[in-house]
Amino acid sequence: KTGVAPSRQIMLAVDTQVCEGVITSSPGPTGGDQNAHA
Repeated sequence: KTGVAPSRQIMLAVDTQVCEGVITSSPGPTGGDQNAHA
């Protein structure tokens, strides 16, 4: 059970980084707005 929580946290962290990378690299008002706030 101890190894499950860290694994999920790592997966969430990776998913967040990937999503941020996609939003930042994607052209459009939404991506620009997200990048500005970040």
